[in-house]
Formats: sequence, structure tokens, C-alpha cells
Amino acid sequence: MIELPHFVIDGTKAPKHHLDRWDPGRYELAVAYIIRTLVGGFEVSRALEQHLRHKALVHPCAPHPHAIAWASADSADDATPQGEYQRSSRDHEWTPWDDTGLPSRDNPTGTGLGSAGRIAFTPSDSQRPNAPIPRTGGAPQYADAVFVHELVHVVRFSHGVFTQLRFDPDRRRSWGMENTEEYYAWMIEGMYCSQRGIPVRRSYHDWSRQRFEDNPRGRGNPYVGLQHYWVERFFREIPTLARALASIPEPRCQFNPFRDYVTGDYRRSSTIRPVYSAAHPIAARPPPGPPIPSSDIFD
Repeated sequence: MIELPHFVIDGTKAPKHHLDRWDPGRYELAVAYIIRTLVGGFEVSRALEQHLRHKALVHPCAPHPHAIAWASADSADDATPQGEYQRSSRDHEWTPWDDTGLPSRDNPTGTGLGSAGRIAFTPSDSQRPNAPIPRTGGAPQYADAVFVHELVHVVRFSHGVFTQLRFDPDRRRSWGMENTEEYYAWMIEGMYCSQRGIPVRRSYHDWSRQRFEDNPRGRGNPYVGLQHYWVERFFREIPTLARALASIPEPRCQFNPFRDYVTGDYRRSSTIRPVYSAAHPIAARPPPGPPIPSSDIFD
């Protein structure tokens, strides 16, 4: 086991089928390298670390049909805002049950006290060694960016503000985002990738690269209007983290929706056009099975 200021790395929790690739010592050293050298070396991820209210446990993960890494809260009630429902974790467009934003319990159970969390993460599942592997859509994925994505969830657990809502209230549109928590994780992961100089994916579900486009409509752009709304909410929930992210200047982090919110300048840097879905194409792919309980796993 390796303890860092904000993390406990435990390779002994490896699934049995991972032991041939990741003995505990090698796993712990590999993850510690990623955290110290990459995650700790950029302002975006450093701000996330500094806002963890509890140490996060990091351990290997087993393969999963929908995720190569995930985060979970030790107490889903404490991770949920006070007086709010825990909400279902899935908003997949192709699921016939479409459990978008529905409460997963009969009564509000959130305390808002904040919860410790864990990150299930195996670097080799996304990177060997420190180089991208191809994924659907032809875009690369990097192990440290995957870790930063899950770290966003754990930070929000620790502040008791984790609640999964629709990114767009219009159920006909998803913009390639699964829910607001995945939107936040995608957005800050994208900021990290932008600062690190590696490809930024267009949306949570689209692995192709983002393209910057002119945006003459400013906040009148439907997507930018939604971005402004949700970033404003983030500022209310964790203001010091939001301000720290907004303060990273453009030369070091071109993609920065927090900075755009503060400056009000939406001419270019936040006008990437995400995937637009006019309807829920249930027949587009086979149903992947029952949804994962929200109290257990957040991708």
C-alpha cells in the first residue's frame, strides 16, 4: 500500500484475473507515478486534489461492459445534497427503460455531509506503457485523463453535491452527455487534456476530437446556454474549486468553460459542437442489461 497526501493506493484489491498483469507492488508504483508526475503536474488536476475533503482509495478494477474505470462513494446519502433524492445513474439514449433523472428511493435521503470515495482504475486498461490505445471512434484514451475524470466524481462526493440530472431538460436532446455529473467529469477531464496537450473528446459518448467553431450567437447558442447554466451551478456548489479552475489562463488551458463563464466570452473557446441527438434511438444498439444502481458505481 502506498499513501500519498490525497490518496491511498492499494493494489491488493486486484481482481483475480488481473493478478497476472498487475501484482500489488507494480500496480501501486504505476498509479503513484501517474498521480505524482502527471495528475500532480497540471493546475487542473492539482486543483481537484486540493479540494478533496477525504483521502480517496485507489484500487484495480475488473473489466466492465460500459466503463474502464469508475468511482463510488462510501456513503451515497452523504454524497447527495441535503434533502435531495439519490438519482438513477444512467441516461443512456438506447436503454428502453430510460431511467433519466428518476429518484432511486421513495424518500429524499441526501445529507450533504460529504463522503469519502474510491476509484477503481487499472492503467493498463487504457494505456500501455504511457501511450494511447485506440477506442471506438478512433480517438486515443490516456490513463491519466481517465483517472482525472473519476477524480472529479470523488471530489463532488466529498463535498456532498453529487446529484445526477439531465444535461438538457428537453428529453429529445442529449448532446452526447449522459447526465450532469458525467458532464462535469467530461468537462474537467477535457480541461486537463487541453492543458496537457492531448486530444479532447467531443462529448461523453463521442470519442472523436473536439473542433473549435465560431459562435456568433454567444449564450444564445443552445449548447452554450446549457453550459453557462451548469457551470453557474458548479460555482454555487464548490466556489473555491470553480474559481481555481477559472483562473487558469488561456495559453495554458485553451478549453476552459469556467473561464468562459467568468469572462462572458463565448465567441470561440467553448463553442465545440457536441453530438446532438434529436430522439432516443432505442433500436440503435441492443439493450446492455439492467442499469447499475446509483449507490454503487458512477462511470
